[in-house]
Amino acid sequence: LRALLTTVKNPRLLEVLKTLTKANPNVRVVTGNAAQIATHRLNEGADPVLTTRKGSGFYDENNQTIYLVSKNHETLVHELIHFTTFALVHKTYVGQGSPAQREAVSRLEKLMGQFMEMDFSKVSKAAQRAAKSAKAQILGHQANNDAWSQAAALNEFMAWSLANEAMGRELGNTLADGVLRLIKSVKALMARLLGSVSYDM
Repeated sequence: LRALLTTVKNPRLLEVLKTLTKANPNVRVVTGNAAQIATHRLNEGADPVLTTRKGSGFYDENNQTIYLVSKNHETLVHELIHFTTFALVHKTYVGQGSPAQREAVSRLEKLMGQFMEMDFSKVSKAAQRAAKSAKAQILGHQANNDAWSQAAALNEFMAWSLANEAMGRELGNTLADGVLRLIKSVKALMARLLGSVSYDM
């Protein structure tokens, strides 16, 4: 993870990575095409449902592994956010976690509500697709009321808002004040959730 810091040029992703690095995640990353990853997971006896999952990457909390079909930094950072923060978010939904972590999750929920109400119709097509995908995944998790699903919804919001370059770039230009404040707040609350020194808010 620390080696990745030397290769990332996007300042937004670099700032997020620095926060994640403070948590010293011991992460295993498996790369390959979809068929190679499916074969690897089946050989390890991993969850067959996730094995057939499509996309550029995913994180399996059961074996603490990130699987990447795409090797771009955005995908890796997105999945690293899941790897580093999902368990902490989930703890708060089952009544655990420190008071600071519970407060961070509560505030993140409010930010997610703001994000879900934002109008993305006037931004670029790439940003529209990213926002549509993010909202669809969040709503898919929110359709279930169990702790895991609620944690997954909030964690998707965190990952999309902090790691998606197209959405961040367009939102920074088009919806500047409100969205930049939102992104800065998510970064600060993620740092607080991880027990890092918080960003100024």
